[in-house]
Amino acid sequence: MANIHGEPSRSEGAVDTAIRIMGSNLGELGSLRDVSGRTEHQQRVERMMVGFNHSVPIKPMDPGPETRVLRARLIMEECLETIQDGLRVKVGVRVEVGVGDKSVDFDSLVFVAKDGPADLIELADGCADVSVVTIGTLSAFGIKDRALLEEVDANNLSKIDTGRTNEHGKFTKHPDHMPPRIAMVLMAQGWQNPDEPF
Repeated sequence: MANIHGEPSRSEGAVDTAIRIMGSNLGELGSLRDVSGRTEHQQRVERMMVGFNHSVPIKPMDPGPETRVLRARLIMEECLETIQDGLRVKVGVRVEVGVGDKSVDFDSLVFVAKDGPADLIELADGCADVSVVTIGTLSAFGIKDRALLEEVDANNLSKIDTGRTNEHGKFTKHPDHMPPRIAMVLMAQGWQNPDEPF
């Protein structure tokens, strides 16, 4: 953004400086200048990430266990806040006595609506925050969002034809339904699929 004199604002200058500094330090952030394949939302999230000194690779890659754990914690925190404060639904874990595995899967979760209506302000804020952390996770892994979202949206829209839902109201896939072509989208962005070495 520019001020009334047409000069860059202080915040824009600071972000541009951070991009240049981090780009020279990491050698990976030149892609912030090449915004093709990124929605405006992802571009804003990446500016914030650079401001916090987070790496934004130029092609799909695994940034390592430390980043994976950080992204998992951010996603879980924002999702739980949105569910509990916005939707006003308690989330608990069903525990079985004598089971040695302490990992949690979706079927072990219990959802119970709290009294009163949803808090639309918390819900809107939470959904926006969930979007920021999930898009930020794509960026942390070097994945551009535009083609990915188009592929997943088209695939999800194809489920409408079935008109079938499960007991929870979720649309179900036709038996012949094909999954979205995620590997193809990632390979178009420079990812080397380890299952297809050539």
